[in-house]
Amino acid sequence: MPRLTAPSDYSKEPPRHPCLKINSKEPFNVEPPRSALTCSYVTPSNFFYKRNHGPIPIVEDIERYSVLVENSKQLFMKDIRILPK
Repeated sequence: MPRLTAPSDYSKEPPRHPCLKINSKEPFNVEPPRSALTCSYVTPSNFFYKRNHGPIPIVEDIERYSVLVENSKQLFMKDIRILPK
């Protein structure tokens, strides 16, 4: 499993879409304006609301990172990328 670094501050947060309404910077809490959600029933991924309780962890090697799902099945990023949308 690759190293996972949990920053102690919010200095390395990823860029966010500029139209997101910031409710709180630390912990990060944003939502899209209603007008951004009227053109489709599908919400674009860059408009998903974000609710974090701490800084986003940094994964050193994303291809080796994995998550455990039902019945202890291990999924790597290559497995996740081929899942249906």
